[in-house]
Amino acid sequence: MKFDIESMKEVNNHHNTYEIVYDDETGVEYIVARVGAAGCITPRLDKFGNPVNYYDSHLNSNEN
Repeated sequence: MKFDIESMKEVNNHHNTYEIVYDDETGVEYIVARVGAAGCITPRLDKFGNPVNYYDSHLNSNEN
C-alpha cells in the first residue's frame, strides 16, 4: 500500500489517525499511526530507502 499525504488524510477518523512528524534535531520525518488503542512510528523513506529530511524537503523548496 502506498502512503502519501492525501491518502493518509482520507483514512483519518476518530479511531485511526496517521500524521507526519519530524525530529527537531535531525530533521528526519516519521509516520505516526494510531489505530484504536495501538500505535506505531516509522521513519519516512524516499525511493532509495533513505530517511526523508524535513529541512531538505520543505525549507529548500521554499527558497525558489
